[in-house]
Amino acid sequence: MARRNLTDAEKERAERLAAALRRMKAEENASVSELAQRAGVGYETVRALLAAKSAGPSFFLVADLARALNAGLDELADETR
Repeated sequence: MARRNLTDAEKERAERLAAALRRMKAEENASVSELAQRAGVGYETVRALLAAKSAGPSFFLVADLARALNAGLDELADETR
């Protein structure tokens, strides 16, 4: 089954999420590998999110990343609206 193309709105929201995660990662002075390890998720998953290649990450993935970055979900949600 082919993956559907992202809408412009989904692309924009994915970029906002990626930008917020990159900013938080820089503030924590963490590498992609460190962030993946802290969050307990795969390196490629984190890399894809930081590159805005994933428009619909699961709640639990985002929550794990926020916790690994010492950030709140509210802060992350506000930055991606």
